[in-house]
Amino acid sequence: MLVGEYEKAREILKKYSQEHLLSHYERIEEEKKEVLIEQILRIDFEQINNLYQLAKDSETKSEDIIEPTPYIDKEMLTQEELDLYEKTGIKEFEKGNYAVLTMAGGQRDEASDMGGLKVHLCWE
Repeated sequence: MLVGEYEKAREILKKYSQEHLLSHYERIEEEKKEVLIEQILRIDFEQINNLYQLAKDSETKSEDIIEPTPYIDKEMLTQEELDLYEKTGIKEFEKGNYAVLTMAGGQRDEASDMGGLKVHLCWE
């Protein structure tokens, strides 16, 4: 990999206060270093920042519902139940409905595993 690509990625990360993405760079294998730098260079940080600002500045509508979701152990569901949840979700999405689920702790790591490289973007 070219040193220039690493420097370019580092400057982009610095601009968006995401330098922590390279905090373990020296400890990973060469092949994974290249993958990481390629991923960083492909990310449109400006678009992410704009979307974040838009979401942050958006007003909450009075009809929005924020409530805890019940825990369901996916492993305990039958195939029919899984199919029903999937079909219901697709129908609701097609109607323009959606939900936001925020996870804490180890759930985030599992959701963001990118081929052995865990990449986390932090926006304040």
